Amino acid sequence: MSGADAADVIGALGARYNGVTSRYARWGTSATGARILLAHVRLIRPTTRLWFDGIMPLAVVLVLTRGHAPFRVTVLVIAGLSLIHVALTIVNDLQDVEGDLRSTEPLRALRPIARGTISRRVAVVEAIVAGVAGVGLAFAVSWKTGLIAAALGAVALEHELPPVRAQGRPILGQIAGLAGVAGILAGIASAVDFEGLTDAGPYLLFVTVYMGLAEMLVKDIRDVDNDAAGGKITTAVRYGAARAAAIAAATYLVTAGLWAWFVHTYSGFRPAAVAVASAILAVWFVYTAVAARELDRRFSKTVCISLHAGSILVFTCVNLATIAAVAR
Repeated sequence: MSGADAADVIGALGARYNGVTSRYARWGTSATGARILLAHVRLIRPTTRLWFDGIMPLAVVLVLTRGHAPFRVTVLVIAGLSLIHVALTIVNDLQDVEGDLRSTEPLRALRPIARGTISRRVAVVEAIVAGVAGVGLAFAVSWKTGLIAAALGAVALEHELPPVRAQGRPILGQIAGLAGVAGILAGIASAVDFEGLTDAGPYLLFVTVYMGLAEMLVKDIRDVDNDAAGGKITTAVRYGAARAAAIAAATYLVTAGLWAWFVHTYSGFRPAAVAVASAILAVWFVYTAVAARELDRRFSKTVCISLHAGSILVFTCVNLATIAAVAR
């Protein structure tokens, strides 16, 4: 397949994804009956709760415990992380109302808080309740996990709120992302018994770099046009979508190296699942490299969307493969 053909495929996939999400985004925009309930479902981002707050922590726990995840602790960790993340998501939506209304993506422009389906007052109350409940569940695991969760929540607020609001600052947003993911992994590690980081360390580094750096970059790339219009200077806005995509592609190559290190050092996994994950990561690196070249040639919103959506899909598939590889 030539570079041009691959770019066309990327654009088609992005357009397809945008069409599906546009239909989904229109749920819950009317303030009546069941649509209000659907608006609250949209507010908590159920798909994000699944891939980031559910699948990823389960994979980390299984790697740390060599496939023997403690049921009670795992449930508390996933529930606590989900609630804290819900609180931060609501805070983000409260801060992004003007930007969301300007967005060319229905998934963002029709968000419930931006459209007024859920009032700001209700959203603030829900954020506080979710955050307190999430930290409470972390303390139910152990005092150490609770303290890490409370500190992580406090630090994450600077990512969302002025005057710092790291997510709207070039480079600082990615640094904050790395620190945030590292904090999440530290909290998970504090909750379970494990023998050491010799085997699990490469996997934890893989998750940290993938989510804290690469994912944060492609998230900025997806929103580069709207952010620029609203005066929000992210890394992608400052350096351009093409250059940010090229950096993201290089970062995905680094994560593939960390994954290879994990495969080399970790023993007792199922080879077939690891082989599938390795192939997915290799294909994704090529995909992002081609996308970066396409963005250098011309700006394409569909390519930007496909980078973010594809990054999430690849990360989820790799974590599912990890679960299949190490679970007992």
